[in-house]
Amino acid sequence: MLEAELQRAVKNWLDHHRIFYWRMNLGGIIVNNGAGFIRNSLAGFPDLMGIFYEKPNHGKAWAIELKTKKGRLSDSQKNWIFRLEGHGVAVSVCRSVDDVRAFFKLHGEI
Repeated sequence: MLEAELQRAVKNWLDHHRIFYWRMNLGGIIVNNGAGFIRNSLAGFPDLMGIFYEKPNHGKAWAIELKTKKGRLSDSQKNWIFRLEGHGVAVSVCRSVDDVRAFFKLHGEI
């Protein structure tokens, strides 16, 4: 499964369970008719973020980095995970919809 397919499946699962989330498109933009590329400064930021609704975590932020079975975290992704966890954000690296389900079950959201 490609990461884009995994992301689509996870977003469908989150929508089905009415879990609030957003995705930031962070790749960058092409400028000057393709002559240049401006990379976003948030390289490595998690694929999905949201806010827990159910108690006891109501209002607490969560983040999920999606990876294929063989995908590896970049140094910038590891850095973001470290920084977010240091600020109390619940973070998980998920490789399947089952991983996402387990993450939300662990946090009492489903």
